[in-house]
Amino acid sequence: MARRLEALARAGVPIGVATGRGKSIHESLRAALPEACWAQVTLGLYNGGLLVGLSDPIPDPPVDPIMGHVAEVLRSAGLAMAGLKIAARPVQVTVEPGKSGRDLAQLTRLVRMCLVEAGLDERQIKIVTSGHSLDILPAWSGKLRVVDQLRARLRDPRLEILRIGDRGDLGGNDFELLASAMGLSVDRVSPSAEGCWNPLPAGVSGAAGTLRLLSALRVGEGDLRLDLEVLR
Repeated sequence: MARRLEALARAGVPIGVATGRGKSIHESLRAALPEACWAQVTLGLYNGGLLVGLSDPIPDPPVDPIMGHVAEVLRSAGLAMAGLKIAARPVQVTVEPGKSGRDLAQLTRLVRMCLVEAGLDERQIKIVTSGHSLDILPAWSGKLRVVDQLRARLRDPRLEILRIGDRGDLGGNDFELLASAMGLSVDRVSPSAEGCWNPLPAGVSGAAGTLRLLSALRVGEGDLRLDLEVLR
């Protein structure tokens, strides 16, 4: 994966990484890619809540007041005592099942109920899920901020940006990101006929699917193309 990203970066392709992770992915990518490639990579940490270049140090983001309130509501509701794991960060609150035994669907309903009862709704927050946790974000945040950042960098607000993710279903943390004709999923898709495609052969998904897509990319004169033969 690192070799494919390095090849794209050296070819002059700007790369964005939108993830629910924070400092750890910044460190991992710096370790995986040569320093000459760092300037080509833009990170959207905490699901887009903090934008930073890979060549830049990670700043300490100000605490979003809504996130502070969310963490307080969940903890006062006794969720942590029920075996859940709650991690509060300045621009994101992450909840994992921990020792509770709840699946993510149950956990999402429980968290949503607690927040709605506290007067918090979609005008203030977003709730998205990954394969192992759910994240609560401020309404202004999201992975699409990375797409906007890349467009600003390339000085073209209408430029189509290829997006790759794995949770393109409704409620997934890639739903907004992949809801585009240029959105490709390596796992779950939305029911929309307008975007969030999965072009991979049966049985190829996740990291293996991402590597297959990256291997199929061909750099042209000012654009990228997919070699469909590689995807068969």
